[in-house]
Amino acid sequence: ALQAAISAGASFKNLEFIECIPGKLPGRSERTVLHLFVGQMIWINREGKRFVAEDSRRDVLRESLLSLPERSCFAIVDKKGFDFLDKEHQEAINRGLARNEVYKANSLEELARSMNTPAQATVETVERYNQFVENGKDTDFGKKSLLHKISVPPFYACAQAMNRHYCAGGIRINSKTEVLDFSGAPIPKLYAGGEITTGLHGSNRLGGNAIAEAMVFGREFGLTLKEKQA
Repeated sequence: ALQAAISAGASFKNLEFIECIPGKLPGRSERTVLHLFVGQMIWINREGKRFVAEDSRRDVLRESLLSLPERSCFAIVDKKGFDFLDKEHQEAINRGLARNEVYKANSLEELARSMNTPAQATVETVERYNQFVENGKDTDFGKKSLLHKISVPPFYACAQAMNRHYCAGGIRINSKTEVLDFSGAPIPKLYAGGEITTGLHGSNRLGGNAIAEAMVFGREFGLTLKEKQA
């Protein structure tokens, strides 16, 4: 649709702004996640250390994770964090366990051995984080969502890489949903709305807006047609 609009003369902008979300490693068949509820989990690198506030903006998480040498990390939760997941994600985690893509252990030391991270550093990282939860303040990275300690076995971990999720760019429109050419003039009979367009999010997408975009742009398109037919 984007290519067809451009072929019709539509101008575009911000295509370089790509939103990524944590997901599966390259070559794996299924996305297994433990990061959905950031107040219940932490991210660690291959050295067993945290490297970012897990409740940061998605672009901050992306840049932090991709700056690691391996361009991947591990998400860790305990039994409470696993139980907090919905049934669908729990089932995916269990399938990941069967494929040895998710790790489960009754101690943090055992979990570290499965991840091949330094056991002492991993344990110290989790204990330090638990202290932040108890004190209500993350003095390392400033995480605000400090809901629960990671302390109740069994513990779970899975590798996380960045997967492409959304392009914040697209074709340019005006407030009437008319598609604009490169001079800024509307292209007759060509309209657009929602995720094919640009300008709503800037460089960082605001999550949860898909339904709102569809309804708002759809309404404006209808009002524009009504106006033109009057």
